[in-house]
Amino acid sequence: MELQLPKGLEYYNQEEDIARLNSGRVAIWHAFRMTGAETIWLPIYECDTVRDFLTSKGVTIKYYHIDNNFNPTDLDSKPEDAVLFVNYYGIMSQKRMRNLAKGYLHSIIDNCQGFFCAPLPDSINVYSCRKFVGVPDGAYVIGKNAHKYVDKYSQGYSSDTSVFLLKRIEYGCEGKGYESRSVNEHRIDAEDAMKMSMLTRTILDGTDYGFIKKKRRENFEIANQSFSDINEIDPTQYYDSETIPMVYPLVIEDDGLLPRLQKAKHFQGHWWSYICQEQPQNIFEYWLSRYVIPITIDQRYGSKELEYIAKIVNNE
Repeated sequence: MELQLPKGLEYYNQEEDIARLNSGRVAIWHAFRMTGAETIWLPIYECDTVRDFLTSKGVTIKYYHIDNNFNPTDLDSKPEDAVLFVNYYGIMSQKRMRNLAKGYLHSIIDNCQGFFCAPLPDSINVYSCRKFVGVPDGAYVIGKNAHKYVDKYSQGYSSDTSVFLLKRIEYGCEGKGYESRSVNEHRIDAEDAMKMSMLTRTILDGTDYGFIKKKRRENFEIANQSFSDINEIDPTQYYDSETIPMVYPLVIEDDGLLPRLQKAKHFQGHWWSYICQEQPQNIFEYWLSRYVIPITIDQRYGSKELEYIAKIVNNE
């Protein structure tokens, strides 16, 4: 018998105005295609895989900066341009994303870090599945006529590289678990736009999303109680009762913090460190890339794990 999972639980389960694809970067490109625009504006503070995939497709890209409130500072788009707005760390409410997108004809909401942030009806909304659920890949694009072009994509298959989902249970995230996950990452990096794999959708259709929401909010609150006094940004600035975060962004100007966490086998990394190689030191994006630690708060964790992390951070 194959793996048995519950059915009928898929969070985004409509059949129209949705595209089920293989990765977040592909989903952003698909969303851009839907706008009919020739140019897209991306924030400097964004994953380089998005930039690289769009570039590989011949998309014209322009960039804008953000200030320490995560607001655009030099976004000078034309009405016919597409503009990408990012729900950073998943800590931005739908109201916040709506305010950012207001007035832009071709707005794309990058909710890859905010899986549960409700879609905006006048924007194209992108979601990445594997940042919130144990799946090998997968992404959604939701918006008017989002299903356009999907029938032109090949069917994706993920089972050949999904054994890391099982190995991490028995071996943990190091060693064999890490090696198997790396194989899956290489597959995703090499793939073109494809339809979501049947395995991924089957897992998504059997997932308890209520539990995920509850645990992530609980863990975020615990993390904020532990770190709010030392955090150099305010993760609750745009947070509301409906926000379900991906991580707790902790910013401390301490270059020794990441090695301490890694030594204690809490495997973290600075997000998008390439920015520190490409951008000047006097901008917010450089500072954020250098010092932010995305503290894990997902449904595998609880108060015990977060208290342990707090002791490491505080050198106790």
